[in-house]
Amino acid sequence: QDWYPGQGQWLQDYLEAEGRRGQLLWAALLHDLGKPVTHRVDHARDGRVTFYGHDQAGGRLVDAVGRRLRWSNTQRRRVSRLVALHMHPFHLCNVLRRQTVSRRACLRLLGRAGEELAGLFLLAMADAQAGRGEGSPPEMETELATLLALVRAVHEQAVKPLLSAPPLLTGHDLRRVFGLQPGPLFGKILSQLEMARLEGQINDRKQALGWVRNYLKRHGV
Repeated sequence: QDWYPGQGQWLQDYLEAEGRRGQLLWAALLHDLGKPVTHRVDHARDGRVTFYGHDQAGGRLVDAVGRRLRWSNTQRRRVSRLVALHMHPFHLCNVLRRQTVSRRACLRLLGRAGEELAGLFLLAMADAQAGRGEGSPPEMETELATLLALVRAVHEQAVKPLLSAPPLLTGHDLRRVFGLQPGPLFGKILSQLEMARLEGQINDRKQALGWVRNYLKRHGV
């Protein structure tokens, strides 16, 4: 709770949910599992060692580990997601040092992390604490706390109010107004339309219809 001021109860609720503590411990143990397979030496940069993409590679490996250990589908999904996303908060902290993190970036993190957002930031803080040393950003813990407060504010101000609001358009509208047939395109249009709404680009049905027309025109549909 000292790490993330004002977020204590929310984090505690996450940890008290069934299975969450054990899943978070597995994620902490395995979060860098992808490093061996992504290990590279960049001779163009004085032999610098890199592990680009180790988070995504680790997520896939953890999924395989979970299958071998016969984890439940829920546990395997949650732990692999935490591992696959564990670098995302650090990437946004890098942005935060130079400029304000955009609402779109916060929404992307919210969408990717979903119900594991609290666990992701607990894992990130533990990683930051364990990685203290020469070359590590001195204010990383403070930056993570600032980032979480920002992301949570976007959720409360932009996402939460819309969760109880009816959609501006439905699949029925796509069929009736635009003559589209149900298929993968439906999901793409409706999800991107919802993102545009969350970002404040559109606010009513008329704007939503215009957005879809422009989308179809851009994609030659």
